[in-house]
Amino acid sequence: MQAKRVAGIFGEALERLNIPAKAVQMTSGIKQSSFYNYLTGKHLTDEGAMRIAKSMDDPETMYEIAHQLYQILPMLNGDAFKHDAISVEAYQQLEAEEANTMYKGNHIHVKLATGEVLSKKEGKQFDDYLVQRLQEWLLGITLLNYECQLRGITLFELYRLGEPELVRKHYRKRG
Repeated sequence: MQAKRVAGIFGEALERLNIPAKAVQMTSGIKQSSFYNYLTGKHLTDEGAMRIAKSMDDPETMYEIAHQLYQILPMLNGDAFKHDAISVEAYQQLEAEEANTMYKGNHIHVKLATGEVLSKKEGKQFDDYLVQRLQEWLLGITLLNYECQLRGITLFELYRLGEPELVRKHYRKRG
């Protein structure tokens, strides 16, 4: 774990959310001395980091901490768009259209179907397409997170809610 980076995320979140560290410490149930050590990156454990993130009650912070701890892909939080569902949705649709254009124009479906080794030029085109799809997907996850916030649930809670349907459709085995 990158303890200093995780501590930095907590510092940014406390400032962004305008909540006192003492309130988070009390909610987390972590001893005061340990808590303040954690905020500076000293002796920070995965469990401690997750307890602090959960006690902040902020999905963006939880997702960023999970990204650092477990190497899941991050939410997008840059300055290209306003941080609301409508703005993210507009960008996600633009990226989806661009990915679709690349898919058709570079004949990605043929490359997927044949499984042939790609030339250097085709490999570059395929990589560009994959990056475009990644951008679309990350914007989609970011949008989904905003939508979950409106509902007052986390992405994991949404997954648990939808898991029976995924199993019913045979998209996922029970796990």
